[in-house]
Amino acid sequence: MKKLFKSLTAAVLAAIILISFFACGEEDVTVRKGQAYGTVYNASSLCKVEMTTTGSKIDSVSIDEVSLIGDWANKDVISGETSGSDWQEVTVNSAVSYYAKKVQFGDRIFYSDNVGIYALEDGTLFSDWIKNGDNADYYWARMQSGDYYILKENGDKYDVTYLPLSEGQTTDKSKRFFKSQNGYWQAGGYGKGYIANMEAISAFVKAKGTGLNADDATKNDKGNFVLGGTDTGASVVSFKDYYKLAQKAYDNRKEIAN
Repeated sequence: MKKLFKSLTAAVLAAIILISFFACGEEDVTVRKGQAYGTVYNASSLCKVEMTTTGSKIDSVSIDEVSLIGDWANKDVISGETSGSDWQEVTVNSAVSYYAKKVQFGDRIFYSDNVGIYALEDGTLFSDWIKNGDNADYYWARMQSGDYYILKENGDKYDVTYLPLSEGQTTDKSKRFFKSQNGYWQAGGYGKGYIANMEAISAFVKAKGTGLNADDATKNDKGNFVLGGTDTGASVVSFKDYYKLAQKAYDNRKEIAN
């Protein structure tokens, strides 16, 4: 009886070991994609992080930003005929600017108050509206298709041309307010520039993953952020915000259908 019990025990253990061996040997090759939106630079722009993974391995990370209403509804950035009655004078720290009283992107219309803050007709602030992921996605798509406008008092759309950031840069509405495409912060002026910083953050996330605490990041003597004992190669002020969005994109991943 004892011999039979020992034999059965040995057989069960062998089966468990065999099952464990094959289970551990199975590699997760599921391809997933995730994205996350959030405002960065003291909520001055909308950032989007997209990510693809195979199993737990991060294959690609892309980061870009688009301007918010206050940037493209400012009279200083457009050329073309406009009516003074369609603009709101706004004074901040003695500096006077003029913002469109009414703007539209897609089928959403926002109105400016006397300090340049935009809201829907029901009073919902744009700064609150954009925090919803579906709303952020809608805004991003409309900006990407150039479907945004300054409106006249009667609701008609102005046909305006947006001025380039500097000579030779794009005035294309579908690119003008995206930092990766409009010539924003070129390398050589100061620091590494926008593109180089985003590439450095992407490379760091791919190599080190998203499991670190962004708030632990500190700058070294080179001016780069260090996180988890690794020089990220990124010097951009909002590094922590970008990394936190990468973490959200990873958490938001969904399997890509074949």
